[in-house]
Amino acid sequence: MSSPLPYIRLRRKIKFESEPTLWPHQRGGWSFVIEQLRSHLFAPDGILVVSALEENISNEEVIEEPWIGFVHQVPRSNYPWYPDLERMLTSKHFIKSLEKCHGLFVISTRIKDYLVKHVQVPVVKVLYPITPFPDELKFSREKFQAESPRRVLFIGEFMRNFQAFFDLEAPATYKKILLRSSDVDLANLYNNKRDKIRLRMNDSVTVRERVSNDEYDHLLSSSIVFLNLFDAGANTTVLECLSRHTPLVVNRLPGVEEYLGSEYPLYYETLDGASTLLANDDKLMEASQYMAQHFKSHPLTGERFIREFVSSSVYRSLPLPSSQQADTNQTKFSRFDLTVVVCSYKRVYNMKQLLERFVKQDYSGRFELILWNNNRETQAEIAEICAPFENRLNIRLIQSSENYYCVIRFAVSQLMSSELLLVCDDDVLPNPNYISKFVAKYVEYGRRAVIGCRGHVFRQHSLDVEKPHLFWEDYCNMKFFDEGKPDRQVHFLHADSCLIPRSLLLEVASYALPSPDYILIDDYWMSFVLSHHLRVPLWKIKGDDIMALTECADDENIALCHNKDVREQSVNFYCYHMAQGWPASCPLEI
Repeated sequence: MSSPLPYIRLRRKIKFESEPTLWPHQRGGWSFVIEQLRSHLFAPDGILVVSALEENISNEEVIEEPWIGFVHQVPRSNYPWYPDLERMLTSKHFIKSLEKCHGLFVISTRIKDYLVKHVQVPVVKVLYPITPFPDELKFSREKFQAESPRRVLFIGEFMRNFQAFFDLEAPATYKKILLRSSDVDLANLYNNKRDKIRLRMNDSVTVRERVSNDEYDHLLSSSIVFLNLFDAGANTTVLECLSRHTPLVVNRLPGVEEYLGSEYPLYYETLDGASTLLANDDKLMEASQYMAQHFKSHPLTGERFIREFVSSSVYRSLPLPSSQQADTNQTKFSRFDLTVVVCSYKRVYNMKQLLERFVKQDYSGRFELILWNNNRETQAEIAEICAPFENRLNIRLIQSSENYYCVIRFAVSQLMSSELLLVCDDDVLPNPNYISKFVAKYVEYGRRAVIGCRGHVFRQHSLDVEKPHLFWEDYCNMKFFDEGKPDRQVHFLHADSCLIPRSLLLEVASYALPSPDYILIDDYWMSFVLSHHLRVPLWKIKGDDIMALTECADDENIALCHNKDVREQSVNFYCYHMAQGWPASCPLEI
């Protein structure tokens, strides 16, 4: 199927109940609609589509997962035992189900106009598509006139006024046939006021039980259909006659007129008027030709239905399921389970080995790798190293004209295509279980936690206002825990190997840096915001089995921890956070 609009993809976003409502007694009908949706839009992990909401409410079911659904009923129906719109809106099961509803779909303007006055969720009208039938199954004048006697059929049960068919005085050349479904009890009928009807039957009507599909096709291609409806949304018999061009003598109702048009020639106001129409062959043939032309100018095709469905605001707003996020036919921007970011400056010589180690990860999910090069002078070399990995990793290379140090992590929050960020510095050598252990620990410690391998715990102490620099020189009021130590919470989590949810990264970024120079100590600042402001636990895990450090990790000419500007800002920030009441606000035992 072609896209509904040049700029809209047919994105697969929906799934169905284990047994969707199909109403198989219909010849095509709703089962055709479900097949269209399943064929073009199904995803196993999509949002639930409730095929007939009335069925769920009738069964007293509450829908407890995100869903969208179709509503078919009219405001007041002739089924006392089945919820029409009036009764559905007061159902506690419906009211509770609406809490998870993203939108309702209807197939009639009449139903939409009623619902929008009573519900707070979006209500979308889509036109009911017609099941296509081959030409040999369509009505023809020759077949009709060859029949003797001619036949006028009464089909269906829902919202049908059976009495009108028994009272109809058809021309003498006609035989009136009522096609009765097996579950229709003519002695137990109701009108749309839910008053029981005492049906006055007579010998003018031949009642036939359900016929085979082949015989039904023959009848529709060579007979006239008569209906008298209490009310109508999108009526399947009306649509079936339209599809087959079978003349339908029917009372004018908004729901019927929406599909047949206002100029349809076989509307009647009285039963005498219906009898007159049945006797007028020219009017009957005009109606058949009208239907054929009306369908050409108003094609109720499956393609049109899908176009209207996916173009709606409700469908556009549905999230793309995980199963579709790697499919370039579904999205231009693939989604991943995790994003790794590597920030490079001087350790170019280690980059190939680092990328090889990420190729060998045992992580079962999908991850992308963003390599951010802060060194203008190494751009060509880095690009050459990355090129062979483009088919081995989901890698993106960002070449920066300026050195933004590691504060680029906050920029990555807007570039990443996942909800988890794993920071890996270029002096880290990850083992195959590097990613998988980080993710396992994240699951263990909760969705609102940050995980790393190295960190500091600060003792409760007072600021030495004369010599604040001693805090970062004599280490008397802190203790460092490296990757070999058991799991524990820390105050300052080093971000050389660090997993943080994107949501938390965005929250941290909402706090303005007190000084632009603090970009040199971004993980120190981030730890303060997470611990002091957001009360997020910072977990240092035992990680000597998942990583090692390069020999140059502590090289005074490379490592930022030895940089005099970094050391100065560490002391400046220490003074700042002590004045803010941290770490006193989050005491931890050493």
